Amino acid sequence: MPREIPGGRGGTIRPREKGDPALNPHGRPRKLVTLMKGVGYNESDVRITMQNMLGLTKDQLKSIIDNPDSTILEITVASALAKSIKKGSMLTLESVLSRAIDKPINEMQKIDANIKLNIDPVEAAKEYQKIMSGQA
Repeated sequence: MPREIPGGRGGTIRPREKGDPALNPHGRPRKLVTLMKGVGYNESDVRITMQNMLGLTKDQLKSIIDNPDSTILEITVASALAKSIKKGSMLTLESVLSRAIDKPINEMQKIDANIKLNIDPVEAAKEYQKIMSGQA
């Protein structure tokens, strides 16, 4: 039971204690790769399975889910894809694609942080004026 503190305008405030399950009872759901690592798969296993599953039809996904000989990884990926199709949500599909096919490198990651720019503020102001006046 949390302690009670008198409120500033009457009443009481019950601040939550650290570790109180009411703060975030379920927490953020674990991502697919994190779940699979806990079961014993490595990232390349997950990636290969996802790539294979992306080419299947809905009926094939359903048969993997219903097959008692399917691995946990196959069932999990197939279920996530089937749920995504049913909801019409692109989030699961996007996360599967980004895992199966490496995410593109952000352009900002390619830039060398030690670049020195030599910009003359007067020339820059003149160029800006030209652009704004339509003379550029």
